[in-house]
Amino acid sequence: MSQKGFIPIIFILVILLLSGGIIGSSFYIKSRSTSTTKLTPVLVSSKDQLNTKRDTQASDSSVIKLNANQENQANELLPCSNGLDNIKCSEGYTCYHSVPGGPAPLGTPPEPTSGDKKCHKNCIFDKDCPSNTPICVKKTIQIGDVSGPNKNICFSKDDGLKDREEQYHDCLSSKEAGYDQAVANGKNSDQEIIVSLPAKYHSELLTKEFGLNILGETKDIYGSILYSVIPLDKSKENFLKVACQLDLDTRINNVTAVYKGEPF
Repeated sequence: MSQKGFIPIIFILVILLLSGGIIGSSFYIKSRSTSTTKLTPVLVSSKDQLNTKRDTQASDSSVIKLNANQENQANELLPCSNGLDNIKCSEGYTCYHSVPGGPAPLGTPPEPTSGDKKCHKNCIFDKDCPSNTPICVKKTIQIGDVSGPNKNICFSKDDGLKDREEQYHDCLSSKEAGYDQAVANGKNSDQEIIVSLPAKYHSELLTKEFGLNILGETKDIYGSILYSVIPLDKSKENFLKVACQLDLDTRINNVTAVYKGEPF
């Protein structure tokens, strides 16, 4: 083969080599581009997950702070008044402020007021009370010339326990004087205790928890049941003790110790 015949062959080989290099480069670039495209969604997804986690943590933190604020607000004794300024409490709270006789025209009550002029949470049991006022105590709050119904409200542990003890001893002293007067009047027979019990409670509260015999029952105009009861031990000491235990029980409306025809 002549030298002239080799020249076209060499030219064709060079063209083929160059074409293969270009195609290989194009495939590499395309593969790299495809690989990069596939990684991008993974990176975006990870970023979204991190943002979601941060948002969740921030939300949880807000809930914890909100709950803490609500608890602090519930524990705070807010000011109130049943006098001329008449500052009301929120629903579920009672203003501990007695104004006997009602406020005078110039703003000075005819009798000294009592109570701390704070809103206390209503309750039936100690467990209904917040942590800073954990003791449920029965109170009579008077506004004007007539005493209002008994209110069960929450007090601090020291004040609540002290109040319960004072009420119990005051009750014993008061009822003992009435008992002795009834005996002096010759009416120490047919003794009984009249208990006003809300309709949602049943006689088992009196028979099982206090060990009382039920002599009879009637219903008052407010829907409460009036039970006539007597303790098994009819001694003076036990009679008065039971009457005062009933009197301080926050589930019971009112208690009246009675000798036939002579309540005290």
